[in-house]
Amino acid sequence: MPIVLELELLAKTGLKGVMEMLVLSRQKNESIMVGDEVEITIVDVRGDKVRLGITAPKKIAVHRKEIYEAIQREKAENQPQPKAENEHQQPVK
Repeated sequence: MPIVLELELLAKTGLKGVMEMLVLSRQKNESIMVGDEVEITIVDVRGDKVRLGITAPKKIAVHRKEIYEAIQREKAENQPQPKAENEHQQPVK
């Protein structure tokens, strides 16, 4: 079953307001370019699973979203927590 090219813009509300999502359909061995340096290629399609190949410079981190979110949670947990205001005060003598 061939996958046809279709372009669609979806509005998605994010932290910085409304963002647009470009939805593309591609066939096996076809690619999508993100900027000048990132290429996403459809490697295989089996049932409801799609295998992607991503070519990007090492300076660009590429993660599955659930891994990215886990990394962000870990970073947030490891940041020093601000002390309560009364903890900064010196005892009065």
